[in-house]
Amino acid sequence: MIRNFIKTMVFLLIIFATGCSSTSSVPSYKISDLFKSYCYFESGSSWTYTNDSTPSTDKVTISEINESTRFEPSTDDYRYQAIEISLDDNPLNMTLFELTAGTTQVEAGKMNSLFRMYLKDGSYYLVFSPQYPLGEEISLGETIGRYTNIEILNTMTIYDNTYESVYHTRVIMDATGSEYHYYIAKNYGLVRFTVSTSQEQYSYSLKSSSLNQ
Repeated sequence: MIRNFIKTMVFLLIIFATGCSSTSSVPSYKISDLFKSYCYFESGSSWTYTNDSTPSTDKVTISEINESTRFEPSTDDYRYQAIEISLDDNPLNMTLFELTAGTTQVEAGKMNSLFRMYLKDGSYYLVFSPQYPLGEEISLGETIGRYTNIEILNTMTIYDNTYESVYHTRVIMDATGSEYHYYIAKNYGLVRFTVSTSQEQYSYSLKSSSLNQ
C-alpha cells in the first residue's frame, strides 16, 4: 500500500511539474521602452491641437491608464502586453489610445508594437506600426486599410516647436477612399494628423503640450 501511495504521489508531482512547465513556456511579449518613448504617457498628460485652417484649438487629456496581458483565445500560443490610454471628452472625439506589443521578441533599438486611436463613434485607426519597412505599403484588410511608414524625419518644426525623430505614416481606406497621415514624435506622441475624405479635408497640428512619461 505504501509503495502504491508513493507511486501515486510521484505521478501527481510529474503532472504538476509538467503543467507548470507548459504554462511558463508560453512566450509573453512586452512593449519596448523605445516604443513607449513615442506613444506612452502618464495620466494627466495633455496635447493642445490647432486646426490648421482656423484659429480654433482643442485639448486632449489622458484620464486613465489600464495595463493588461492578453492572449489569443483559440490557441494561447503567446501572450502580449496591452495598454489602454483613456481620454477625457474632447471636441476631436478621441476616446482611447491603444498600445499592444507585437508577437515576437524585439531587438534593442527596434520596435514592433502597434498604436491605435479610437473615436467616439466606435471606429478605430492604425496610427503607428514601425516594424514595417519604410516606403512599403502593407495591406492589413478592409477594416484597417493599407498602411505605410512613409519616412522618418530627423526634425520637424510646428508652430515654432521643433520635434526630433518623427515618424510619418499613412493609412488608405479603399472602402471609403479616405486617406490619413500621422506624424508621431519621440517623447511627444502624435504631433500632427491630416484627414482627406470624399466630404472633407482637414489637419491638426500640436500647438502645445504638458506631458509626463
